[in-house]
Amino acid sequence: MSDSCIILAGGKGTRLSNLLGELPKCLAPVGNSTFLELQMRQLSLSGISSFILSLGYQAEKIIEHIKTLNAEYDVTYVVEGEPLNTGGAIKHVFESLCLKESLVVNGDTIVSGDLSPMMMPVKKNVNCSIGLCNVSNRARFGGVQINQDSYVVSFDEKTNHTAGLINAGFYRLNIEALQFNERKNFSFEIDLLPLLVQQKSVTGKVLEGKFIDIGVPEDYELFCNNQEDYVK
Repeated sequence: MSDSCIILAGGKGTRLSNLLGELPKCLAPVGNSTFLELQMRQLSLSGISSFILSLGYQAEKIIEHIKTLNAEYDVTYVVEGEPLNTGGAIKHVFESLCLKESLVVNGDTIVSGDLSPMMMPVKKNVNCSIGLCNVSNRARFGGVQINQDSYVVSFDEKTNHTAGLINAGFYRLNIEALQFNERKNFSFEIDLLPLLVQQKSVTGKVLEGKFIDIGVPEDYELFCNNQEDYVK
C-alpha cells in the first residue's frame, strides 16, 4: 500500500547541540548515514515512497543533503518562513499543499515495526489517530490512556516511571483537526491534542516494534550504537 508522509524536520536539536554543533537534528550522523536517511528507509518498508519534509532551521542544508542520495523517493519540501512549532508546521504543510489527510511523524522518531495500522484513513467522527508504543519506562514521554474502543481518554504526566503506552510521534490526521486552533504558531502535542481528546475524536493505534527518539544525547548515542535494532 503506497502512502505519503510528512516528516517534521524543522527543529534545531538544542539538547544535542554539544554533539551536533550547528547541524540540524535530522542530519545527525549515524555511522555513514544520517538519521533522516535511516528514518526514510524504515518508513519506506511500510510502503511509503512519497515524503513531505517540513523544514525550518537550515532548510537549505537538508535539501542539499537529500539531493545527494540515490534513494528512489519522491520528496517535497515545505519551508516555514518563521518558527511555527509542531502544530503550526503541520498546518502550514496542509494549507500549502491543500492536503485533506496525511500521516505525520516527528523528525527524531523511529519505530522498527509495521506501520500499516497508521495507513488506514481515520474513521468517521475521528480527526486524529496516534501511533502508540509500549516502553518499559514512560517518565521521559508521559503515558497515554485508551479505552476499550481504542479512543484516547487522557495523557499522563512525565513523572510515571512504570511501563506502558506512550505517544510514539506518529499521527494520522485530517484537515478538520487543525481547524480547532486558529493560531499560526502552536504546539500540536500541548495545544491541540488535549482539545481533540476532549472532543472524543482521537484514537490510538498500538504499533509493534522498538521505539527510539533521539532527542536527548543518551538515546542518540544508543541509536548510533544499535541502529540495526531499529532500521532493517
